[in-house]
Amino acid sequence: MNLMDFWKTKLPVWEEPGEAGSGAPDGDAPDGAPAGDAPETAAPDYSFLPEQYRSGETPDIEGFRTHYDEMAARIAVMEETAGEIPEDASGYELAIPDDLDFGDLDLPENFSVELKTDDPAMAPLFGELGGFMHKHGLPKSAAGDVMGLLAKYEASKYSESYAAANTEMASLGATADSRIANVERALQTRLPENLVAGLKGAVQTADGVKALEKLLSVRGPTAPTPQPIPTADDDGLSARYNS
Repeated sequence: MNLMDFWKTKLPVWEEPGEAGSGAPDGDAPDGAPAGDAPETAAPDYSFLPEQYRSGETPDIEGFRTHYDEMAARIAVMEETAGEIPEDASGYELAIPDDLDFGDLDLPENFSVELKTDDPAMAPLFGELGGFMHKHGLPKSAAGDVMGLLAKYEASKYSESYAAANTEMASLGATADSRIANVERALQTRLPENLVAGLKGAVQTADGVKALEKLLSVRGPTAPTPQPIPTADDDGLSARYNS
């Protein structure tokens, strides 16, 4: 029995005079009642209405009708959504939407976020995310919305660091980019590639750039050419030849 059929069984039934079950034909009084008097009818039963709609002197039929329409619409939406829920947690596509907009965040040009769902270290977490959405009956389309929120979270964190770095680099003056490039070239000519990578973080701050500039500009003392150490025999031969 659906919701509409249920309420039909609860609504009072009104019978017109002369209908079957009235107990008398049109114009005739029922047995035992004075001629010309209207038959007594039972008061409508509104006990099916929730308390808040029948607590006053008269039942609030219009209020209940509004409540019923809202509930029926909500059920209809739930029934439509139920068809979009995957069979299990693996049915959600955990991907960032291609048209994701980061709004007014201060980010570098062509900035993008990569959420490594296939990373062995992160796979269990994203597996739990799929289970969470399935547990709460979310449709497949909700996966893109959730991934978009995670991407915006990462972008917001990066934006703060990016803005701070720009402010700090401004202290290097108008030639900040040239100074950074010069330091990076000097490191690449003097150090192996793996060591250069280890110093990458230093060129992300103004103080790091200044420190590397100072270190790279200092030339260390030249080591003297090693001289062979003479032995005792060599000393005797040298003295003999010299004499």
